[in-house]
Amino acid sequence: MIANLETLEATIRACRHPANLEIRLYDTLPSLSLYRAGSTLLAAPFLHGALAIHTFQLELDLRASDALLTGTLLNDFERMWTVARPFLPAPDRNWRNELKILFTD
Repeated sequence: MIANLETLEATIRACRHPANLEIRLYDTLPSLSLYRAGSTLLAAPFLHGALAIHTFQLELDLRASDALLTGTLLNDFERMWTVARPFLPAPDRNWRNELKILFTD
């Protein structure tokens, strides 16, 4: 996870408008990896015995006519977003310490 956040930190450094990026972390075991950018939702399942890089990812337009699939996934995304904690691995802060505090109650 730390390597992924370090990659994210490098991406944020290169980003022209990092204020438009909002990240939240959660400490439950999801069945899906969900990302949202505007009206696009990316969803990838966590399959037992398979690395995430070897599974498929759906790219869904939330304005599409298949409301059953997109609505179900969007509801799941919104539910996880509500319980997740805001986080930004800012290059000028020691975000690793913030990460430890974030998940210890």
